[in-house]
Amino acid sequence: MVRVQDSVAASGHTPLRVPWTLIALASVACGTVVAVVAIPGVRATTSVSSATAVVEGVVRSAMVAIPVAVALYACRHRAQARFGKLLLGFSGVWFVALLSSSSSSLVYSVGRLAGWASVLFLACVILAFPGGRLVSRVDRALAAAAAGTVAFLYVPSALLVARYPSPSPFATCSARCPHNALLVTNHEPAFMSGFVAPFRDALVILIMVLVAARLAQRIRGANTLVRLTLVPVLSASIAWVLLIAFAVAARRIAPASVTTHAAVWLVAFAMPAIALAFLLGIARWHVFVTAAVQRANARLQRLPGAREARDVLAEAFEDQALQIGYWLSKPGRWLTAGGQTLQAPADSSGRFLTEIRDGRRRVVAVEHDALLRDEPAFIGTAGSLARIAFEGERLTARTGEMLDELSASRARLLAAADDERRRIARDLHDGAQQRLVALRLELELEAEKAEHDDAAEAATLRQFSAEIEEALEDFRSMTRGIYPAILNDRGIADAVRSAALRSPIPTTVEVDDLADYPQEIATAVYFCCVEALQNVAKHADGATDVRIVLAEKHSVLRFSISDDGPGFRSDRTRLGAGMINMRDRLSVVGGDLAIQSTPGQGTRIAGRIPLTTEAAAHSRAHDSQPGRTSRSHLRREHAP
Repeated sequence: MVRVQDSVAASGHTPLRVPWTLIALASVACGTVVAVVAIPGVRATTSVSSATAVVEGVVRSAMVAIPVAVALYACRHRAQARFGKLLLGFSGVWFVALLSSSSSSLVYSVGRLAGWASVLFLACVILAFPGGRLVSRVDRALAAAAAGTVAFLYVPSALLVARYPSPSPFATCSARCPHNALLVTNHEPAFMSGFVAPFRDALVILIMVLVAARLAQRIRGANTLVRLTLVPVLSASIAWVLLIAFAVAARRIAPASVTTHAAVWLVAFAMPAIALAFLLGIARWHVFVTAAVQRANARLQRLPGAREARDVLAEAFEDQALQIGYWLSKPGRWLTAGGQTLQAPADSSGRFLTEIRDGRRRVVAVEHDALLRDEPAFIGTAGSLARIAFEGERLTARTGEMLDELSASRARLLAAADDERRRIARDLHDGAQQRLVALRLELELEAEKAEHDDAAEAATLRQFSAEIEEALEDFRSMTRGIYPAILNDRGIADAVRSAALRSPIPTTVEVDDLADYPQEIATAVYFCCVEALQNVAKHADGATDVRIVLAEKHSVLRFSISDDGPGFRSDRTRLGAGMINMRDRLSVVGGDLAIQSTPGQGTRIAGRIPLTTEAAAHSRAHDSQPGRTSRSHLRREHAP
């Protein structure tokens, strides 16, 4: 069973916007008509006093006014509009049935026929409560049996019987009842009293017993929603249905007994009482739905995920089997937050699938108790909550994809820059540096040749050679700054030691259990260490010692650069381009950077790079602990 509805449209049957004044007027009008017909009819067909006739007329007036008022009230609400219209149809038949107190033969006859129909009609209305639908095959079969009994047994009986059975819930006459104005023969056929009437009564008793059994089955298998809202109504309905069966049987066995008369009157009074039970059930239903919506809203302190939204709805509406799903265009099906396929349940399952669409676009689907299929408050709350949850997850996933794309783009840019650094360093080494070396060697040779002939010229040539050597040293320093060849040839440890030897401040390098790492990781660590050493030289006035530590532990590569300089207030100091570059480099390879500095106690810069997925997960858990702040949300896995 599936309902497809637009996301801006409400669900359910179209309600009737009946004002309260019109409900009151319609109820009073129906009751007045019944009273006007019943009072003189009772006096004409019975021997009761005028006062008793008035009392009976007023009672019958109330008996029709109550169902009409309840039916019109139910029609006002979208969730019960279908049931309200069904109950309104019964009220119309019941109104005609109560006219059987008339002394007019035609009105009396039509009223008695309507009375037969009203009993079976009300049984069908009870089966359809509260949604106005006969959901199961059993319910539809019982309704079909009731309709068939009226069409094939009661209607033909009205045309062939001379007198209607008595006593009756619809008429007070007995010996002085009007004749049957619908009779089409001169006399009643013998088979009517010998076969049709007993068979008809037996069939009615059987239908009522089966209806009671069906209602008892609904109560026995009731979920929390049914227990809270429908069990009182169903219990009262079972009592009335069994009373009908008893009254029919009693009238067949002992029509003149006090017990039979009492049962018949109880049947008559019970019919408006059932309408009041419907009103109580509808009121309890509205209270339950309102409280459920409030509970759902109270639990939403933030934007929920799909699983949390499902749990909130299931708990609020007392439906633990509730599921929400999103549309997967390929291969074209609804999926729950857990990835299971969400399909339309069978008609007999008591479940229902509501699809929420925005125009032609499928938005979300909600599988829920079939009783809630026409409840707009539930559909609106569940649809909106599911839509927000799945849209939030979709945006989160898209944001994650964009962050991954950004991380990959940054990694490609950094890799391209490092490749270009290596190319430039290689070209300079193989080109200009080699030419300078060759020029210095030629000058040395020329100086040796000129040593014997012209000592001054030889000294000049050796001076030029020394200047070229200085230029070569500057050139080597420049190429090392662009990209050190030692990093490719001998790894991080030796490259960092080489940088430490060039530092103007005495630097100690401690290395513990390093391995070979991917080029991007080695490059990131090296340039972070170089940048840190340059920062010490530029900004740590008075620093006399620098300590660099490189180590790998638990699949995490860690490094730190500590100095004994003056330090600074890290919470009040704006980070420079060097620090930002260091963080950017580490974030590209899934690492992060921490800066610790206190005035007068030096500065420590520490970085870490997880090398495996497990190490990265542990690192994220470590960052998420209270008091910790993750410095990088961009990750990338690297095999050691």
